[in-house]
Amino acid sequence: MAEPKPLMYAELLANIRQISVIAALETPCHSSTRVELSADGHQFTLHHEGKTTVLNLPGTTSPNIQLQKPALGAKELSWRLPLVSEPTASSAESSDAPWPAKDLDEDSEFRCRSCAEVVVGKGKVTVWKDLPSENWADMMDFWHCHKPSAPANGDHSHDEASSRGYGANTKFTAQPTVGFVDLTTFLLAESDCRGIEPKTPAEEASAEVSQYQPLICKTCHTYIGHVDHAADGYRLYKWRLQTLTLTQIHDAPSSTSYYYQPSTSSIIAFHLHSILTNQCTSRLLLIPPNFRPSPTPTPSPSPFPLLLLHLWILTPFLSYSTSTSTTPSPSPSSPSPSSAMKLFYRPIHLPSSSTSSSSSSPSSSANDVTTLLTDPSIDEVQLPADTIFEIERALRESRRLLPGSMAAFRGWEVGLLERG
Repeated sequence: MAEPKPLMYAELLANIRQISVIAALETPCHSSTRVELSADGHQFTLHHEGKTTVLNLPGTTSPNIQLQKPALGAKELSWRLPLVSEPTASSAESSDAPWPAKDLDEDSEFRCRSCAEVVVGKGKVTVWKDLPSENWADMMDFWHCHKPSAPANGDHSHDEASSRGYGANTKFTAQPTVGFVDLTTFLLAESDCRGIEPKTPAEEASAEVSQYQPLICKTCHTYIGHVDHAADGYRLYKWRLQTLTLTQIHDAPSSTSYYYQPSTSSIIAFHLHSILTNQCTSRLLLIPPNFRPSPTPTPSPSPFPLLLLHLWILTPFLSYSTSTSTTPSPSPSSPSPSSAMKLFYRPIHLPSSSTSSSSSSPSSSANDVTTLLTDPSIDEVQLPADTIFEIERALRESRRLLPGSMAAFRGWEVGLLERG
């Protein structure tokens, strides 16, 4: 078995024009351990125990600076390097969320990501339109009431604003052949979709029908969206879809097709950043639809505990690099710098009725959730239960990229969400 290599991590601190570099060693640093910069200031090299590890920096530093010598006996080393290049917007920061309306046309076709069954066929949607932000109507209402030409008494009804097309009462409804696009979903008419059907959970058959009615793929039974009763249409989750894309390989005589499927992490990260920008809220609570806190376990047919995620956005756009790669490479150099959202997070596990005995007492987690839900500084974000598990898993797996001192802070776990 190959001996583990040192874990090296660097992130760009654009606000203070520095690059932070941390190296975690398996064995203590000794007199032969040394570090150096490449001549162009793009790479940081560590020599330890006869091995060389090269880290591609997320920015350019001066190759002439005097690097601090590694401290003897230490197993975690750190440096702060001056940034000499002008920080530029990362590709993730300057790009749109996956599948904006401007990139779609009547030939756009979407398939179930699990089984590749077509759910939106070519030619079914001839016009694609971007939906405005969630709070657009309230903002337009506010502008209409307070614009300079408003009468002194400021008496404007919502009905008047609605008649102008932008009141708080205004809503978008699904229209045949028209696809409405937001950061995470497509709003489509039922007639434009195929291979999917609504599902009514069995436990709701004799109770009040839930407002959240999932859509499943008829072929593989994967949850692919939900019925939007308010908009009279279907909401399809982007992270459950894929599209067949043609690409031209250099020097190849013909184009090659492949399935394009942006990661769940990248799509949700755009959504979280939108909330941060529009609501000025950095603390979020991810909860399943129709979740209601209760001191007793919530009846559920699922054998798994209910998971909620408390998030605190630290850096919405982070450029970083690491010596850890998900794929083996013959090169000693690290992967290229990546973009991510950096967060504090706390998983909150609530037992379902099937995992708790009837004699179980109210859990402290349930009380914690009630406190979080009543905290005005925290915004609730509804996501399907399996998607919350997927986000938690992505955050947990990202921690292996971070040195030990960076993976936790005062009761919070630290994680990275891919930004594409």
